[in-house]
Amino acid sequence: MPASIAIRHRTVHFQHVFSSDSYAAGYYNYPWSEVLAADGFEAFGGRGDIFDPMLANKPHDYVYVAGYSRDPEEAYNAFRGRAAKPGAPLRKRGLAGAPREEA
Repeated sequence: MPASIAIRHRTVHFQHVFSSDSYAAGYYNYPWSEVLAADGFEAFGGRGDIFDPMLANKPHDYVYVAGYSRDPEEAYNAFRGRAAKPGAPLRKRGLAGAPREEA
């Protein structure tokens, strides 16, 4: 481990993750939520104006208002026009390049 990277969490800090079957599986909701948030935000950056009012209505109309009356994946796809891509959090942290154009 490089000296510039301080160890903030030791194995014992994650003991709660594996203490029960239910939480261990649910723990992965946190990273997936980060994927949805970062990928969703890229929709705004792709427009060149993160305050675009027409785009701002899309998550409201397709995701927030839907609640659980619609499958969450279907609601996100309706907002974004596609499924979430897991590379968005990597780009957000500067660990990957800009998104490539779809073929």
